[in-house]
Amino acid sequence: MRSRSARRLILFVISLGVISWLFIWLMGKKGDIQLSSDTSSLIAAIQVTEDGSQAVVMDAKGTITPSSGYKAGQTDRDLVWGPDGNRLFFISDRKEDSFHIFRWDPQRNADPEQRSIDKAGRSSLIFDSIPKTDAGLSGLVMVRGTVQEFFPVNGKSSQILPPGKQRIEGEEGGGAGNTFELLYNRFGKSFRVARYLKGRRFIAAVMRREERGENLIIQDFEPDKDGKVKPPMQIFAAERIEIDVDPQTENLVVNLIDVV
Repeated sequence: MRSRSARRLILFVISLGVISWLFIWLMGKKGDIQLSSDTSSLIAAIQVTEDGSQAVVMDAKGTITPSSGYKAGQTDRDLVWGPDGNRLFFISDRKEDSFHIFRWDPQRNADPEQRSIDKAGRSSLIFDSIPKTDAGLSGLVMVRGTVQEFFPVNGKSSQILPPGKQRIEGEEGGGAGNTFELLYNRFGKSFRVARYLKGRRFIAAVMRREERGENLIIQDFEPDKDGKVKPPMQIFAAERIEIDVDPQTENLVVNLIDVV
C-alpha cells in the first residue's frame, strides 16, 4: 500500500510540474501559439497580378504557392520574414479597406492572420535580426507618418519617432514631446521607412521633406550625460534615399539618388 501511495504521489508531483510548465509557457506565448514550420527551402515574393499583388512563396523546384485568402484587386506588399524564418509578415488591404499587418505560415498555407488591431493604415514593416521569443518579437512600421514599434503577439503599436513624452527621460515639464516634434519638423513632414541599428540603440529613418526629396536622420536613444535624449542628427539629403542594415555588422547601408 505504501509503495502504491508513493507512486501516486510521485505521479501527482510530476503531473503538477508538467501543468505548471505548460501554464508558464502559455503565459509567455500570451495565447499566441504557433507551430513550427520548415521554410528553409522557400523564397518569398510579391507576385504582381493584372489588378493587384499577392504574397507567394517558391520552393527549390520553382513551384509557386500563392497565399490563400487572396481576392482579385487586393494589394499585398512589404513582405518580410520574421527573424526566426518561421512566419512571413506582409501588409495588405485584404480586410476593412485599410492596410493591415498579416502573418502567414506558408508551409500550411491557411489564410493569413490579421495581426494589427486598429484601422490605421500601415507601411514599411521590418524586423531586425536580433533573436526574439514569439512573445517578445517586435518590429518597426510606419503609421500615420510616424515610426511605431509593432508587437505581433497582441497587435499593438507604440510610437517611437518622433519620441513621445514617455521616451524622453530626464526632461521636465510637459513640452518635451512637443520640442522633439518641432526638431523633427525641420527635417520632414512624415517618415517613409526606418531601421534599428546596433542593438536597437539607434534608429535610422527616412523622412519626406515638405517640398520634395528626403532626409536621412539618426536618433540615438542612449541618454546624454545629463540623462536626456539626444536630438536627431541629419545624415544625408537626396531626392530618394533607400536604407537597409547589414545583418552581420548591423551597419547601415545607404543608396542615395540625386544628392542635394
